[in-house]
Amino acid sequence: MRKPRIKLKLSPIDLAIELVSIICLLFLIGLSLAISLYSENFTVPTNGYGSVWFFAVKGLFVYAGLTILGQFPHIYSFPVEVTTENAAKLYSEGTRLVSLVKMLLMLFFAFFSLCSAGLTNGLLCRIAILILFIIIIALVWRAIVRMGKK
Repeated sequence: MRKPRIKLKLSPIDLAIELVSIICLLFLIGLSLAISLYSENFTVPTNGYGSVWFFAVKGLFVYAGLTILGQFPHIYSFPVEVTTENAAKLYSEGTRLVSLVKMLLMLFFAFFSLCSAGLTNGLLCRIAILILFIIIIALVWRAIVRMGKK
C-alpha cells in the first residue's frame, strides 16, 4: 500500500526549532569568517580538526540535507502502517524528530567550532559530546516508542 502524501503545516514549536537551527548555522559561518579574516598573514587558520571552516561546511551540508529530508515525510520508515487516518500525526512527529536532530547537530557544530577555535575548555567539550549523544538517543527512543503505540 502506498503511503499518503499530505502537506504539513509547521507548528510554532517547529518554527522555533528551525529558527534555532538557522541561528546556529549563521553563527558557524560568521565565526569561521571572523577567524579567517582576522588571522595573521591572511592564511586559512587550522586547528586540531583542520580548517576553521570544517564545522561550517559540515553544518551547511547537514542542514541542507535534513531540510530536504523533512520535506518528504512519506519516505520515512514508521513502525506502524501509515494510513490516511494516522498519516498527519505520524508525519508531523517524524518531521519534528528530523528537525530536532537537525537543531541538535547545529548546536553541536556551533559549540565545537568554539572548542576548535580555542574559546572554551577541553573538558567542557567532552561533557557536551556526552550530553548531546544522550539527548539524541533519548529523542529517537521516545519517538520510536510513541509511534509504536499508535
